Amino acid sequence: RLATIVLLATLLAAPLRESLAHARVRGDLMERVGERVRSIPAGACYQAFEPAWALAGDRLPTVRPGQPPVVDVYATMLLAAQGRERALAADALRSRGAQERIRELLAGCDFVSLGDRGERQLTPSSWRWIARRWEELPAIEDSGADLWRLRQ
Repeated sequence: RLATIVLLATLLAAPLRESLAHARVRGDLMERVGERVRSIPAGACYQAFEPAWALAGDRLPTVRPGQPPVVDVYATMLLAAQGRERALAADALRSRGAQERIRELLAGCDFVSLGDRGERQLTPSSWRWIARRWEELPAIEDSGADLWRLRQ
């Protein structure tokens, strides 16, 4: 039993050490993201693909007339793909139904943050659609936390 504990501790030591070092270097990331999100005007529509970013900025999901609030983009897209035979979540997220639904819900929103989830969940066609409608603002340095503003 002691040998098992020692083995597990040894296996976990390297990843834990790496995580702690990473946390020290970028430990204030959520604080910086929250500050950025709080800079968005209070009445503006904001949708983050990473729900924690909105929460870090003390924002609840935007409620727009005729649209449900989007609490979690990932879940919303998976529900839009429901009923279609998909072997992998990535296939469901990239399905036509999921892409169309997220575009409907993003349309006209003042600000969006896509981040790594956007990279994984959006198709090239959806990325082009976003780039035509929003302009990317300077990112928080070395964070992956982006912010896009609706073009005027």
